[in-house]
Amino acid sequence: MKNSWSRRFQHRGFSLVELTVATALFSLGMGSLSLLYLLSVQGMLEARLQTTAVTQADSISEMVLMAPDARERFIQPGSSGGSDCSHPNICTPGQIADSFMESWQGQLENVLPNGGGLVCRDSTPFDGSAEDFACDETGDVVVKVIWEEYTAEERSPVAHRLVSRLPLP
Repeated sequence: MKNSWSRRFQHRGFSLVELTVATALFSLGMGSLSLLYLLSVQGMLEARLQTTAVTQADSISEMVLMAPDARERFIQPGSSGGSDCSHPNICTPGQIADSFMESWQGQLENVLPNGGGLVCRDSTPFDGSAEDFACDETGDVVVKVIWEEYTAEERSPVAHRLVSRLPLP
């Protein structure tokens, strides 16, 4: 009786080979999940930057459309001279445009990596870089928002651009 009892429990459990194979398969699965997680985080970052660029472009577009008297000052901004245009009765429309443009460009630098933006006339709006927006002063009025970011595959920054055409004459 004792002999059959010990044989029954002798084969219970897992062998070392079975545990090694199970651990290897589990590790491969977890490695794949971590790679998917990293890719999704990178995709969310890119989406956040694009959403920020669109929001900033919409912001300046609305300001240009709402201030027809100062439209040319957005396209060719002057210097606001550090004047505080928080109250509309204090400043001229041109000074308000200069102040808003300066504030908008500062926001782009803060929220987008190596970000910048410009309102200009351009017949070829999808050219340019963060250093040179390449506006040719002809064609439609456009808002250009350009930023650079490093990706996992590239060692040098990749330029991203968003161009928005304004319905202006």
